[in-house]
Amino acid sequence: MDNKRETIEKLRCYIREYDSVFVLKEGIWTGEKFFQIASRQNVKSSLFLVTKPRADILQKYNVEVQVISYEEYCNIEKLYYTYEFSDRIHLLTDHVQYGSLSNYISGGLLTEEEAFGALLL
Repeated sequence: MDNKRETIEKLRCYIREYDSVFVLKEGIWTGEKFFQIASRQNVKSSLFLVTKPRADILQKYNVEVQVISYEEYCNIEKLYYTYEFSDRIHLLTDHVQYGSLSNYISGGLLTEEEAFGALLL
């Protein structure tokens, strides 16, 4: 059973090793198009933490992926919203929030490709 201290220590290790850590739960951020763009942009020093990996997608693209439990995701989410401890961790959700990239996509202001590309810069 993972606890918050273990999650914090894992995040510290990830931050030391990677320039960017993307935490993905579900929705458009875990689809094939996102990983295709990430692979194309050659995001070498990035790690993608996913709760529901699709092996068929992940094997196609050259991206660093680590599977996390739903409990780990919840711990990371709580820490993310509680503390401002790093600009290298990006929590990507499909929650309705005005001004978010997913809102811009659903509102037609950005295409998925434009939003993914901007995020991965």
